[in-house]
Amino acid sequence: MLSVTNFYGMSLDDIKGKVRQSTDIREYERWLCISYCMQGFSSPEISKLLFRSEKTIREWINHFNSQGNGKVLQDQEKKISKEQIVDLKKDFESTPYELGYEKGYWTTTLIQEHIYQETGILYSKSRLSELMREWGFSVKRPRMKSQKADIDEQEAFVESFQQVIVFLFIVSQVTGIKLKILFTDEASLRRDGTVGIKKESAL
Repeated sequence: MLSVTNFYGMSLDDIKGKVRQSTDIREYERWLCISYCMQGFSSPEISKLLFRSEKTIREWINHFNSQGNGKVLQDQEKKISKEQIVDLKKDFESTPYELGYEKGYWTTTLIQEHIYQETGILYSKSRLSELMREWGFSVKRPRMKSQKADIDEQEAFVESFQQVIVFLFIVSQVTGIKLKILFTDEASLRRDGTVGIKKESAL
């Protein structure tokens, strides 16, 4: 039966503390594996909890047992091959939807999942950011759009807003009063969007 045979002076509470303190997803996953094992979970049970093969679970436990300092990570990170990098870059030039995912754009979590599915390597999000830059990709934040926005109403608003601009210009010319538009941020305009104006004395 799979078991932790060398505790290195650590209690179960110490191991749980390691889980909470982990900043690297690989480290977090392995400490959690050790924690489950110390609580009496079997290899098949841990495999289901962590979505890993039983072989991987056994490797993690055996590595922990064999390390004199209780290390949970291998000294050398598994590398992605050049061929895998070429294939992944082609994938990321496509949309996730084209590859069978439900999303239409890539997120860090989705990239993490895709690389894991294709290579078996689970990178932390900080490491993923470095990799994507190395591969020539950059982060772009999606433009905010209302899911309930009506295109026809948007076009009608733009047209009516342009008419407001013309009207304000005429008023300004006739009265000598400057009228300043305070905001027209499309991200904050609602379907009944309004325009704020500020009155200033003409010079």
